[in-house]
Amino acid sequence: MILGMDMGGTTLRAALVDEQGRPEDIRRFPVPADRSGQAGLPLTVAQQYSGRFSAIGLAVAGTVTAGRVARTPNLQLTGTDLGSALSGISEGRAVVANDATAAG
Repeated sequence: MILGMDMGGTTLRAALVDEQGRPEDIRRFPVPADRSGQAGLPLTVAQQYSGRFSAIGLAVAGTVTAGRVARTPNLQLTGTDLGSALSGISEGRAVVANDATAAG
């Protein structure tokens, strides 16, 4: 299973996704207004799914370079290295990407 998350300006959506691309255990979480709350939310969500996934994918609006949010229009995450933080939870298997790029 992969934990897939999409973090927007007001809501983070998360789901476990199986090898056939089928989502399960879909959840929504409100995004806090403050920077530390926003940066910690993906970690908190991943911990709620603990032990149920082998990798993490997080999509955010804005520019993402090597797991670090370089700029985002609707979140206070500029300069935040979410990739490293999530890799610590998923044994190094985490990807953070621009939401449009992640959507394909």
